[in-house]
Amino acid sequence: MKHLCCISITLAARIIAALGL
Repeated sequence: MKHLCCISITLAARIIAALGL
């Protein structure tokens, strides 16, 4: 279940990056 935390952070980072672009 720990992987879900990392995945959530990764997805959040991608969303922030997408909005930044």
